[in-house]
Amino acid sequence: MIKDALRKNGVQLRLIERRKPNQNAYIESFNGCLRGECLRHWFPSLLYARAEIERCRREITTRSERRRLCAG
Repeated sequence: MIKDALRKNGVQLRLIERRKPNQNAYIESFNGCLRGECLRHWFPSLLYARAEIERCRREITTRSERRRLCAG
């Protein structure tokens, strides 16, 4: 669906070759900076960040499973 909408609006997708992150250096740099800022300002340590991310992942998974059960 998204690809169809992009094509309809004249947006051309350009895929990055595998193992060639230098083709997307700007985004890779941004992602690295954002990751560093999030870790530095929102989480006291890498271990804490990993635990919180895992907790959120499990919570979202549980919610999704409940919705599926209620809908079926």
